[in-house]
Amino acid sequence: MGKRLKSAVITAIFALTLFSSFTLSFAKHIPSPSGHVNDFAGVLTNEQKTTLENDLANYKSQTGNEIAVILVSNLDGGDIDDFTVRAFEEWKIGNAGKDNGLLLLAAIEDRKIRIEPGYGLEPYLTDSEAGSIIRDIVAPEFKKGDYFTGIVRATESIKIQLSADPAKEAPSDKKTPPWVNILAEIGLPLLFIAVLYLFAYMSRTKSIWLGGIVGGGIGAVVGLIAASVIIALISLVILGVLGTVLDYILSTVYQKRKTEGKPTDWWHSAGGFFAGGGRGGGFGGFGGGSSGGGGSSGDW
Repeated sequence: MGKRLKSAVITAIFALTLFSSFTLSFAKHIPSPSGHVNDFAGVLTNEQKTTLENDLANYKSQTGNEIAVILVSNLDGGDIDDFTVRAFEEWKIGNAGKDNGLLLLAAIEDRKIRIEPGYGLEPYLTDSEAGSIIRDIVAPEFKKGDYFTGIVRATESIKIQLSADPAKEAPSDKKTPPWVNILAEIGLPLLFIAVLYLFAYMSRTKSIWLGGIVGGGIGAVVGLIAASVIIALISLVILGVLGTVLDYILSTVYQKRKTEGKPTDWWHSAGGFFAGGGRGGGFGGFGGGSSGGGGSSGDW
């Protein structure tokens, strides 16, 4: 999911929570943070809280990443995912532009917990890894009532994950032949150039069937690569229709420019269809970090 789309989803969740929930925990304003560790449930001793606070503050000064901990008594019937997103967005955990914050939130009486990373940390801490930390590290300690040890072990595991290389797919046992990489590096640019010249030719014809044939042919190739008859048929139909439409538009633009005595080379002809304003500026809005919308929830 792209960053702007995630932001829109998170904003929608926040708005829905704000206006449709009538429970106390969502109706009232979430208290301002007192530090990295916020024990609203009162399950940590002052010494334990100070130890955690100093550890997370030092971690922030060393890496720039910010880990926040919220412990509440209960959610008053609310959903922990929604509550965590709301707390993350109100507190703006992490740095603006980097979104390198992470929130660990636990509802003690409800026996529920969630780990929510910011956008910038999602490549380092996947949903699966967050779930494993909850199940294998936090839950066993919380079941014993040892919340301090559970949080310490969880934050240490999180810091280890964040210091590693971004998550990648497990390497395949089969090595890709060198000729495949060479073909991809050389063949794709050549294919792109060939398509441009093909479109240039198509725009100079009055027929629209040629685009349909080309599109259908590309669809068939896609299906062949995917080794699927269904994909081949679907791609053939969709790309065939798109090719026909594109051929019609390019031919119309070409004939119009030719009649008006304007340049009819590919770039000018295509420009009649593709020209227009670019996209707007970059993402903005939040003063601090933002939730990535990922993470994992669990119970004990």
